Parts: sequence; structure tokens; C-alpha cells
Amino acid sequence: MFDLIQPIETEYADYYDLLKKKEKVDQFVLNTIARNVLLIQQRRAEQLEVKRKQKDIRDYIVFISYDVEEQKNELLMAAERFRTTIENAAGPGCTTKDIVTALACIVAIAAAVAGAVVALIGAVEALAGTIGQRMPAILKQLVQVQKLT
Repeated sequence: MFDLIQPIETEYADYYDLLKKKEKVDQFVLNTIARNVLLIQQRRAEQLEVKRKQKDIRDYIVFISYDVEEQKNELLMAAERFRTTIENAAGPGCTTKDIVTALACIVAIAAAVAGAVVALIGAVEALAGTIGQRMPAILKQLVQVQKLT
């Protein structure tokens, strides 16, 4: 009888092993699905947060754009007031371009004078270096010449 029962018991043991493996596979699949559902929920929450931040950034950009536009308009109006004031102060027929040209000439003259002064200082220093030690004798000679005259 044992010989008759042995194949059935072996089949049952194999069936039980397969059933346990299937339960493990089923549990693995259920765990994987649960993790994926959790990840999907997390990603959706992150997506909503990103969308909220995008809206906040868009609103801020709009606010800054209005502020920049307002400052640009104020700057343009100030520039126009400055130009008008300068032209009115200069008198009729005198434009801002004329005033800027005159200022450029004044700056060029000042630069040329500065260059001449620097050159003059250099020449005086060279002269002092050349006759510096002989200066007392030269002054003595000049005093004698003055006495003669």
C-alpha cells in the first residue's frame, strides 16, 4: 500500500512546494505593485509641488516684468526731462548734441593742457637735474649782472 501512496505523497509534496513558490511570487508581485503605487503617489505629489512652484515663479516674473517696465518708463521720462531742461537752459537753437560736442571739446582741451603741464614739469625736472648743482653760481652771476645794470 505504501507503494500506492508514495507517488500521491510525492505529487502532493511537489504541489505544496509549487503552491509555496506561487505564494512567494504572488507576495513579491503584490509588494512590487504596492511599492510602485507608493512611488506613483510620491511622483504625483512632487509633480503638484513643481506645478505650484512654476505658478509662483510665473507670478513673480509677471510682477518683476511690471516693475522693470515701470522703472524703464521712469528712466525714459527722466532722460527726456533732463534733455528738455538742458536744451531750455542753453537757449533756442541749441540741441543736446551741441552741448555734448561742447563738453567733449572742453574735455579735449583739458586733456591737452594736462599733457602740456606734464611735459613742462618733465622739462623743469630735466633742467633742475642739469643745472641743479650749478644754480648758486648762476644766481651769483645774475646778481652781479643786475648790479652792473
